Amino acid sequence: MRLASLGADHYVKPLQLIWTKFPHIYGPHNTVHIDDLTKNFALNSNNGITVTPFYRKKSKNDIELKILSVYLQKLAESYTDFSSLDHKNWRSIAIGEKKFSPNPPNDDTKKPPP
Repeated sequence: MRLASLGADHYVKPLQLIWTKFPHIYGPHNTVHIDDLTKNFALNSNNGITVTPFYRKKSKNDIELKILSVYLQKLAESYTDFSSLDHKNWRSIAIGEKKFSPNPPNDDTKKPPP
């Protein structure tokens, strides 16, 4: 999906398409979006996990995916619904420096009462 507000020819991944097609399997409660560009989270900001870009020349020293796998394992073992979690500190959580925390109250996960 192209978003003009993010600049010409910038495409984002609308997870809502997957959630609508497979609602009995996938939803905001069990989906994360991993990318090195935060603007790709425009439609799913609470599901985004920002990683550093991979550079083939530096691949021998790149441990980002190893740390990410630890985070994802902890996430899956600790929560069945992680739509309200703040993923900004995922590296610190993976190495045990911090604990999971909710999104800030003014975040877009807050929905108005019915």
